[in-house]
Amino acid sequence: MFKSLCIAFMTAFSLTAFADTSTVATESAKGDLSDKEIAKVLLTINDGEINDAKLASQRAKHPEVKAFAKMMMDQHQTNMKDTKALAKKMSVEPVTSDLSVLVQQDSQTAYKDLKNQPKKDFDKAYIDEQIKMHEAALDTVNNKLLPTAENAELKAHLEKTSAAVTAHLEHAKSLKSKLE
Repeated sequence: MFKSLCIAFMTAFSLTAFADTSTVATESAKGDLSDKEIAKVLLTINDGEINDAKLASQRAKHPEVKAFAKMMMDQHQTNMKDTKALAKKMSVEPVTSDLSVLVQQDSQTAYKDLKNQPKKDFDKAYIDEQIKMHEAALDTVNNKLLPTAENAELKAHLEKTSAAVTAHLEHAKSLKSKLE
């Protein structure tokens, strides 16, 4: 799923170099995201995680996978609430960027893939997807969002988010070893 995000993002880079597009789209494709776009990317990541966690709470069999899904739902809802509150405090209305669109598309694809998993394979598929999603989210936060954030409070929120994503990733990896 997130391999396609990287491929699509790289494609966006090359297409932007040759296309006659707006300055906002060009800057966004180059990775120079505004604080408004950064907020939208974070909200999009959280939304995808919440949707997958809701599905996992309904379909997962293993008690630890169910508990992980509940934790994902709770913590990503909290991060979403915090991101919205920070955007409001900064007087920033989150704005869609090429990156937030790609994250949303990949998230929707992952959700559909998980939804179509046979019940017996769901737990493993969900945890595998969580590992991929959190690796990609960590890369996005650390390499695309943090370097371009201008507001100090937003940078602090991104650093806190990065630490949480790292913890989620390690937890998912730990669960994967239990499921194998």
